[in-house]
Amino acid sequence: MAEIKDLIAEDEKIVEVIYRHWVSVLPAMSAWIFVSILSLVGFYFLGFYSDQIKSTGAAFMVLSGLILLSVIFIYVSYWIYRQNRLIITEESAYLVTQNTLFSRQIDQFGLHRLQEATAKQQGFFATVMDFGDVVAETAGDEKNMLFKYARQPRELAERIMDYHKKYGMVGKDTAAGV
Repeated sequence: MAEIKDLIAEDEKIVEVIYRHWVSVLPAMSAWIFVSILSLVGFYFLGFYSDQIKSTGAAFMVLSGLILLSVIFIYVSYWIYRQNRLIITEESAYLVTQNTLFSRQIDQFGLHRLQEATAKQQGFFATVMDFGDVVAETAGDEKNMLFKYARQPRELAERIMDYHKKYGMVGKDTAAGV
């Protein structure tokens, strides 16, 4: 969270850090785990049929490379998953969106600018596993903030509105110079 601490004021206190639901990383990790399992099966067949295969060294290198790549990409998928978060301070909310290894976007809005926070769940799995999208709508020209794959989105939307009620007036007073 070092990059967020560089953005917020020293006297501003982090109230809550919210991470995405684990289901957001499931497709990428599942694909690489599947490749790893196929490589391990390949090792089994390589050992079983080694006397019939002429280039076992090359096959061993390819399978080893696939497993190494799989482990690297599983770690990268998990790292990207952990970088996506919503950070709420006493005055603002920061949405960190890590799309790829080298693509990050940080959006911020003051809690005093918040008008409404809504939750949206679509589909059977989203309802059963209790994840969805939370949209924080702001006043003025600021763009709305969309936090995808939020855990317990209805409760999160309510907590964001509670933070607005609790801390939003503080930000409004300091913004007005009172």
